Amino acid sequence: MEGKAEKAWFKKLMKADKKSHYKLANKVSLSKYEAYTFTYRGKKGFNACGWLSGGGDGVYYAPVKKTIHGQKAKALRIGDGDHNYLKAFAYKNKNLLK
Repeated sequence: MEGKAEKAWFKKLMKADKKSHYKLANKVSLSKYEAYTFTYRGKKGFNACGWLSGGGDGVYYAPVKKTIHGQKAKALRIGDGDHNYLKAFAYKNKNLLK
């Protein structure tokens, strides 16, 4: 949805959520996410946002290559917040970190 239809549904959901003391957002955010792709240093990644977040933040995932002990290794960069702040790197094998 876009434009007026999106705004109308958002207002309707926020009004219903406020009446239920935000039970709707708590329940829905546990199971519903939206995702979109983005480019980080020339590689495609994706951002997963909570369903009613609306803040443009969420968790960012992007493939990267890191140098560990002089060798290049594939890793997953995990970012957070509205500016994709670095949160952590994830590796396929924990032996890479030894």
